[in-house]
Amino acid sequence: MLERKLLKRAAKLGIEVPVAAVGSTGRTDAVRPTGVGAIRALVSEEPTRVWNARDIQTCLEQRGWVSSGAQHRRQGIEAAISRLVRGGELQRVARGRYCVDREHT
Repeated sequence: MLERKLLKRAAKLGIEVPVAAVGSTGRTDAVRPTGVGAIRALVSEEPTRVWNARDIQTCLEQRGWVSSGAQHRRQGIEAAISRLVRGGELQRVARGRYCVDREHT
């Protein structure tokens, strides 16, 4: 219970914490990426695709990398996208549209 509270607090503060994915048996099955790492992993699978925040959010939720019950998930995703753009890992190709490889847009 304390761990869950700490993880929620870290998420609200924008601190990335690797969270173990827990299967139906209660065992830790794998480590899931979070925040910037999750978006980086997602967009690297389709580097020529042009993404928007809604597409990224949908894909991350389908993979279980973002809790659908998280309070400010869209804002967190947009903040992570901004960090990737500032770091040069994503290119802004139009308002609200991002791509890994600008040559393919």
